Amino acid sequence: MQVELTGPRILAPFFGASYLIWASMISVIFMALSAGYFYGGKIAFQNTALGHLFLFLFFSSFTLALTAFVKDYPLHFVFKIPLPLAIKALVATLILFFAPCFLMATCIFWCSNHILSTSKNRAKTLSRIFILGALGGLSGIWLTVLFILPTFGCETSLIIAAVSCACLCLISLKPTKLNALFLVVWIGALVYSILHPPTKTFIDKDSLYQRIIVFNDKKTNTKVLQLNHHINAAHYTHKNDLVYKYNRFLAQQILKDSSSASVLILGGGGLSLSHYLSTKNKDLHIDVVEIDHTLLETVQQEFNLKLGKNVSLFTADARYFLNETKKTYDVIVWDVCSAPKQIPDHLTTIEVARLSKNALSDKGLIYANILSNLSGPSSKFFYSFYKTYAEVFEHTAMHPLEGDLYKQMQNVILVASKEKIDGAFITPTQTQLTSSYVFTDAHAFGSFL
Repeated sequence: MQVELTGPRILAPFFGASYLIWASMISVIFMALSAGYFYGGKIAFQNTALGHLFLFLFFSSFTLALTAFVKDYPLHFVFKIPLPLAIKALVATLILFFAPCFLMATCIFWCSNHILSTSKNRAKTLSRIFILGALGGLSGIWLTVLFILPTFGCETSLIIAAVSCACLCLISLKPTKLNALFLVVWIGALVYSILHPPTKTFIDKDSLYQRIIVFNDKKTNTKVLQLNHHINAAHYTHKNDLVYKYNRFLAQQILKDSSSASVLILGGGGLSLSHYLSTKNKDLHIDVVEIDHTLLETVQQEFNLKLGKNVSLFTADARYFLNETKKTYDVIVWDVCSAPKQIPDHLTTIEVARLSKNALSDKGLIYANILSNLSGPSSKFFYSFYKTYAEVFEHTAMHPLEGDLYKQMQNVILVASKEKIDGAFITPTQTQLTSSYVFTDAHAFGSFL
């Protein structure tokens, strides 16, 4: 379970964190288990000597450590192959994780067969094997999610798994003195790599939800926040200004309306918009909702942000917050769909649009930032998201920041309101909306569009 939970985090900086990545990881796990059980069953009756497990457990440890140390090379190579995302993710997962999972599966079957062959009550022994397997998987899940990944990160998580295999080999199999000495040296080397990781010139950590990377961009004099594979935010190192065009547009729209007294930002990310607004209008009350507490701590520390008293941070899922809040806001900013391969489907539905409308004042405005094309297959998600909100709000419009003739992916701002929308906004054509969908809780599939 530790390897299965760590794998998607390793793939995320290259291929995102969508369902396709988890499907690839689970598929490879099942493929490796099937192959390992088959091979284990084939050789178990040829040689039942436990000494042969030494090689399987050691190479399980070796391949896990190898994956941790050299993973970036095959990932870079596969990423550049001109294939669909699903195929690239599956190929990368096979390269990195099939071998260690196959070897561990072979060991599991071989050990189970040996225990059963020496048992007088096979049914009772088999039940204990299944119980121990289930309890081991359960403990592996929560230990990895709550402690190993947040504390050590994904690379060290694999090395810890490698150490576990090597220790099991040393303790359980009673190797020869020479093999035991070799294992002790191997375990010592792995433990040393954990205690003395290579020095990095950037911040790289794992939270409960994503991989967080912060680095300096000397060309633009900015400090950049990357979440998984996507650049999420940036701050200038020498001045208080907004780096990205969509944030400047949102700030301009919010600050020009003197009647706006309260703003809700769903998806805090790098806190660039909330920090800027709080310094420009100290009478503006800003609530920021971000599910990732580690991200908020990292951003405030690494970007040296001192938020004003008019900013309140909430660590919660955006939908949970909307379900619970009794407040209404003059402006609601949705910024949770800015990564094209990491769409939170449960936040895109018509039910969420209704919750947003309930939390909006009568003259309020909703702005939703979507990274999208305006034509072609890559535009399907945006127009479906637009159509979903058009079912709920009396008035909707959009503002492509690079213009409606721009052919590449760009930030497109959806605007929704209960009243007429003023400004230089445009609306999609009927043809663009006809082939689009309305997302619902029963059928939310934006991450696949």
